[in-house]
Amino acid sequence: MIYPEPVWYAHVQPADVDEIFESHLLHGQPGAPPGSRPVARLLYNAPPGNNKETAHYPPAVQDLEKQEKANDKRRAALYAELRAAAEAAATPGVAEERDDAAV
Repeated sequence: MIYPEPVWYAHVQPADVDEIFESHLLHGQPGAPPGSRPVARLLYNAPPGNNKETAHYPPAVQDLEKQEKANDKRRAALYAELRAAAEAAATPGVAEERDDAAV
């Protein structure tokens, strides 16, 4: 990975490191930022989005993946509730109304 650029290399061997350094990081294109000359034969091009196919994994792994997705949904809902509560607490008058209702 070349950070902060969106360039990922795959199947890199120790012998490839010098080429990546010289071509991509050191030289690049004149007047362009480093990274303008990546080593094309080593680039990793992943399709956009969730590109990890797990259908061929054992059932236990697939079950874990389903559980992780369910947990992600629960976590997102909890975070939304927490954000709403924090915003309500930070808004003048809203916390006072809540205190009055509790009495």
